[in-house]
Amino acid sequence: MKKKMDEFDKSVVNELKDSEFALAYLNEHLSYTGPKRLELILDALHKVAEARGISSVVKRSKISRRTLFHALSKSGNPTLETFLKLLDAVDVKINFDLAHSRKRASGE
Repeated sequence: MKKKMDEFDKSVVNELKDSEFALAYLNEHLSYTGPKRLELILDALHKVAEARGISSVVKRSKISRRTLFHALSKSGNPTLETFLKLLDAVDVKINFDLAHSRKRASGE
Protein backbone atom coordinates (compact mmCIF):
# COMPACT_ATOMS: atom_id res chain seq x y z
CA MET A 1 0.00 0.00 0.00
CA LYS A 2 1.42 3.32 -1.04
CA LYS A 3 1.76 5.87 1.73
CA LYS A 4 0.38 9.28 0.87
CA MET A 5 2.55 12.26 1.63
CA ASP A 6 1.11 14.81 3.98
CA GLU A 7 1.36 18.54 3.24
CA PHE A 8 4.51 18.94 5.32
CA ASP A 9 6.29 16.12 3.44
CA LYS A 10 5.19 17.63 0.12
CA SER A 11 6.60 20.97 1.21
CA VAL A 12 9.91 19.38 2.26
CA VAL A 13 10.21 17.47 -1.02
CA ASN A 14 9.55 20.69 -2.92
CA GLU A 15 12.30 22.49 -0.96
CA LEU A 16 14.67 19.58 -1.60
CA LYS A 17 14.66 20.42 -5.30
CA ASP A 18 17.23 23.05 -4.30
CA SER A 19 20.61 21.27 -4.23
CA GLU A 20 22.06 23.35 -1.38
CA PHE A 21 18.99 22.72 0.77
CA ALA A 22 19.17 19.00 -0.04
CA LEU A 23 22.82 18.87 1.06
CA ALA A 24 22.06 20.63 4.33
CA TYR A 25 19.08 18.33 4.92
CA LEU A 26 21.10 15.17 4.31
CA ASN A 27 24.02 16.40 6.43
CA GLU A 28 21.70 17.23 9.30
CA HIS A 29 20.23 13.73 9.22
CA LEU A 30 23.66 12.15 8.86
CA SER A 31 24.93 14.00 11.93
CA TYR A 32 22.17 12.57 14.13
CA THR A 33 23.57 9.93 16.50
CA GLY A 34 20.40 8.55 18.08
CA PRO A 35 18.88 5.07 17.82
CA LYS A 36 16.91 5.78 14.64
CA ARG A 37 19.89 7.16 12.73
CA LEU A 38 19.71 4.73 9.79
CA GLU A 39 15.94 5.15 9.46
CA LEU A 40 16.25 8.95 9.44
CA ILE A 41 19.09 8.96 6.90
CA LEU A 42 17.19 6.63 4.57
CA ASP A 43 14.01 8.70 4.94
CA ALA A 44 15.95 11.87 4.10
CA LEU A 45 17.56 10.21 1.07
CA HIS A 46 14.12 8.97 0.00
CA LYS A 47 12.76 12.51 0.10
CA VAL A 48 15.73 13.80 -1.91
CA ALA A 49 15.12 11.02 -4.46
CA GLU A 50 11.47 12.06 -4.69
CA ALA A 51 12.53 15.66 -5.24
CA ARG A 52 14.87 14.56 -8.04
CA GLY A 53 12.20 12.29 -9.52
CA ILE A 54 12.03 8.60 -8.67
CA SER A 55 12.06 7.55 -12.33
CA SER A 56 15.17 9.61 -12.94
CA VAL A 57 16.91 8.15 -9.87
CA VAL A 58 16.02 4.61 -10.96
CA LYS A 59 17.40 5.27 -14.44
CA ARG A 60 20.59 6.99 -13.26
CA SER A 61 21.34 4.50 -10.48
CA LYS A 62 20.52 1.41 -12.57
CA ILE A 63 18.68 0.08 -9.51
CA SER A 64 15.22 -1.37 -9.95
CA ARG A 65 12.31 0.61 -8.58
CA ARG A 66 11.51 -2.26 -6.22
CA THR A 67 15.08 -2.35 -4.87
CA LEU A 68 15.08 1.44 -4.48
CA PHE A 69 11.87 1.47 -2.43
CA HIS A 70 12.99 -1.50 -0.34
CA ALA A 71 16.40 0.09 0.33
CA LEU A 72 14.79 3.36 1.43
CA SER A 73 12.00 1.82 3.50
CA LYS A 74 11.84 1.93 7.30
CA SER A 75 13.14 -1.62 7.39
CA GLY A 76 15.67 -0.93 4.63
CA ASN A 77 19.30 -1.81 5.05
CA PRO A 78 20.85 -1.13 1.65
CA THR A 79 24.23 -2.49 0.76
CA LEU A 80 27.03 0.03 0.53
CA GLU A 81 26.99 -0.44 -3.24
CA THR A 82 23.28 0.43 -3.43
CA PHE A 83 23.72 3.39 -1.09
CA LEU A 84 26.59 4.79 -3.18
CA LYS A 85 24.63 4.32 -6.42
CA LEU A 86 21.73 6.24 -4.88
CA LEU A 87 24.01 9.06 -3.77
CA ASP A 88 25.50 9.26 -7.27
CA ALA A 89 22.02 9.29 -8.80
CA VAL A 90 20.98 12.31 -6.71
CA ASP A 91 24.34 14.08 -7.29
CA VAL A 92 25.54 13.87 -3.69
CA LYS A 93 28.83 12.63 -2.30
CA ILE A 94 29.96 11.89 1.23
CA ASN A 95 33.19 12.90 2.92
CA PHE A 96 34.81 11.37 5.95
CA ASP A 97 35.91 13.39 8.96
CA LEU A 98 37.14 12.58 12.44
CA ALA A 99 34.35 12.09 14.96
CA HIS A 100 36.39 13.92 17.61
CA SER A 101 39.08 16.50 17.08
CA ARG A 102 42.67 15.39 17.64
CA LYS A 103 43.14 18.00 20.34
CA ARG A 104 40.28 16.55 22.37
CA ALA A 105 41.35 12.97 21.77
CA SER A 106 44.92 13.62 22.91
CA GLY A 107 43.82 15.72 25.90
CA GLU A 108 45.29 19.01 24.64
